[in-house]
Amino acid sequence: MDEPDRKGNPLLARFTRTSPAPFLTKTYSKYRSHVRADFEQCCAYCHRHEDWAGEEEVFEIDHFRPQDKFPHLISIYENLCWSCRACNGRKSKSHHWPTYGQLVEGSGFVDLCADDWEQHYEILPNGNLKGLTKQANYTIKMIRLNRETLVRLRRFSLAYNVSLDQEREISFPLPPLVNT
Repeated sequence: MDEPDRKGNPLLARFTRTSPAPFLTKTYSKYRSHVRADFEQCCAYCHRHEDWAGEEEVFEIDHFRPQDKFPHLISIYENLCWSCRACNGRKSKSHHWPTYGQLVEGSGFVDLCADDWEQHYEILPNGNLKGLTKQANYTIKMIRLNRETLVRLRRFSLAYNVSLDQEREISFPLPPLVNT
């Protein structure tokens, strides 16, 4: 399998959808293996590979546009993302799908199936994720992409030149928590 094009950022994947999209059923859970493959076993939001986030069991299908606001998209393949439970729960719990006005102003969640990572984000040396756009700042805030665990993992990945969106080849001890 060819190495995915990382668009200038070796730490994070850019996701592509299966084309043409599979049509299996009107039950979105049947798409699980396809969505997982499209997202290269990485969370659509924090970008951790399953190996760095607790294996496949802690991942689930997320509806990029929420089911309660977009019921007609529940089983539409292009609306499904692979997400770790932590990010999906924060996105769901926030109930902060942007209003029409916010969308017009450029706020909303970043969709890395449509947008390039480096247009929205920068990883700072301390491991924090810096938003470069309104969408990125909105996503960082709503999903808490600068939560301590993720910042620590990004610092680790920078220090050891390890990609968090790839399978772990060996076990690494994580660095101790340090105030950032």
